[in-house]
Amino acid sequence: MASSRISREDILRRSADFISDSEKWYAIFEYFHVDAWVSSKTVIKDVLEQIEVVTSSINPAQGATWAKLFYSEDEIRVIDGGILAQNLIDIFRYIRSEMPTKTTDYDKMLFHSALQRKGALDFEGAVTAFESIVNESGSKSVHRTNKLIDHVQNLCRIVAEIKRETRANFTYRELVERTLESVLKAIALMDDKACRLSMYGVFLDNLKESTNDRLWFKTTTKLAKLYLDEKDYAKLDAVLKDLKASCLTPTGETVENKGTQLLEVYAIEVQKFTLQNNNKALQIVYNQALKIKATIPHPLITGTIRECGGKMHLRNGDYEQAYTDFFVAFKDYDEAGSARRIACLKYLVLANMLTKSDIDPFDSEETKAFRDEPDIVVIIALKAAYKNGTPKQFHVIVNNPNNTIFADPFAAEMIDRARMMMLHQMISPYTSVSLQHLSEEMCISVAEVTRLLTETILDNDSEYVVDEGMVHVQNRNQQQH
Repeated sequence: MASSRISREDILRRSADFISDSEKWYAIFEYFHVDAWVSSKTVIKDVLEQIEVVTSSINPAQGATWAKLFYSEDEIRVIDGGILAQNLIDIFRYIRSEMPTKTTDYDKMLFHSALQRKGALDFEGAVTAFESIVNESGSKSVHRTNKLIDHVQNLCRIVAEIKRETRANFTYRELVERTLESVLKAIALMDDKACRLSMYGVFLDNLKESTNDRLWFKTTTKLAKLYLDEKDYAKLDAVLKDLKASCLTPTGETVENKGTQLLEVYAIEVQKFTLQNNNKALQIVYNQALKIKATIPHPLITGTIRECGGKMHLRNGDYEQAYTDFFVAFKDYDEAGSARRIACLKYLVLANMLTKSDIDPFDSEETKAFRDEPDIVVIIALKAAYKNGTPKQFHVIVNNPNNTIFADPFAAEMIDRARMMMLHQMISPYTSVSLQHLSEEMCISVAEVTRLLTETILDNDSEYVVDEGMVHVQNRNQQQH
């Protein structure tokens, strides 16, 4: 029987083989009863600390267990038990001192441990290990997209298998739900939109086996919102079609208990039509959404629908209905604690301005607290200038570079609408008036006056005719002749 101590070269060789073979780490995890899967590095750190205790002494019985990680069966048979135990101490000491400095794929170690735990029917240990891998990989997604995709695919596959094997076990069903939710959270935290799109696709492909309608819907709506952000309307339409089909019967009725989900789909769809400035299609979906009553949706969903409805009404010139929708949207967003409440309050004041109403939007308790918000102060000043018919003051406010309100495309669009209405009022006493005179009165350039008039003519089939520096009012001229 061999009795020689292990050499330095042999320690290096056997340690390197062990470190590179992540499957062998499962035995280490099992031996030390590793259950706190916070992160792969935390797990390895805990294991290395426990290895320090082992390196003080290993008895022959322990040696026989550990030896399989570093020696073949033939080698174990010919090495003295005491020498083998001492050799293992030397190997573990080297691993503990050198491993923290190595470039090691800790995730891969955890991955194989999770696979083996599943094989041993330790479902909770397996899923928790996978969850740890996905969460940690998600935080480094920009650099590790492919690895994270692999992890998510494996996790979903394992979860599907666990669900099949534990179908009647409610505890494990809860575990599966929790783990898949964790994956979704990890994906949602990824900064790279393209990476998130790819991950949601992978997740949805793997969810087919799990037959989890709720998670499928949740993931698909997240995917739809990403397509909406990217303005990829072709892909968005395909996803919205699937989402609607999951909520409606073949005859178009809402599936029982899916009213809230359908409202969430409508909320995405109205945002799409708002961005496309497609008021006709928006009106249809908006009306459908308002008909759904038997549900208690999240205020963010109803707030979104009402905000888009308000924009539609404002564009259509129905200022009173716009005011109502924006007020409801403001209250919903306020209840949800959403920053969109300030935007809706801006639109509310704009609607109030365009009607020249004497109603003070800040008389209500809900809005009063936001009166001194910077953007709101600007809008209130604009409203006063518009109501008093002072274009110069209106122009000064609009052109103040410190006012960030005009970074909002919709607010800028409605302020343009207000300018057009002021211009219309200025032209009303005349049958013909020069562009130069209007420019001076409005405190804007001739080019800007021409642009506003051109848009009015194109949008409204206006009675105005612009010709050689003059604006002629057609119907009025005809009446005078």
